[in-house]
Amino acid sequence: MSHHDHAALSSSDDHARESSSSTPTRLATLDGFVGVSASPDGVQIDQLEPLTELRVRTCNSTYEIFVVEPHRSRVVVRGGQHFPIPTRATLEGSTFGGSCLKLGWIGAGFCMEIHSDDVVIVTSPVCGVRLGSGRSSRCRHAPTVNGPA
Repeated sequence: MSHHDHAALSSSDDHARESSSSTPTRLATLDGFVGVSASPDGVQIDQLEPLTELRVRTCNSTYEIFVVEPHRSRVVVRGGQHFPIPTRATLEGSTFGGSCLKLGWIGAGFCMEIHSDDVVIVTSPVCGVRLGSGRSSRCRHAPTVNGPA
């Protein structure tokens, strides 16, 4: 077993021990989710004008999102492996990967949940959001709790 393999195994063992603890981490609680999701490090879709363009960078992909109907979170999205061409979708909101969802919001460290053609896509965590005008939402990478890869 190489040093790299041993380090990866050690890391996952540590994570498993932390996860099996009877006391949940703050982020895994509803109060923790509400506290972190109240952060200004994100964009509320219903506060944007129609045809606003967003460029969202996640840990694994970059997405171009055009807001079509802000109050219904209707967008056209392109990017990642699931949206190689512009696709109509509903940006449901952001999650840490569990059952809590902040509706119509894209937040740093959260995973976007996008619904298109009866399929729900959950992205890797958001690292940054840039508005089409070139302004950048100040995003810092927040920790995730059992989020998708």
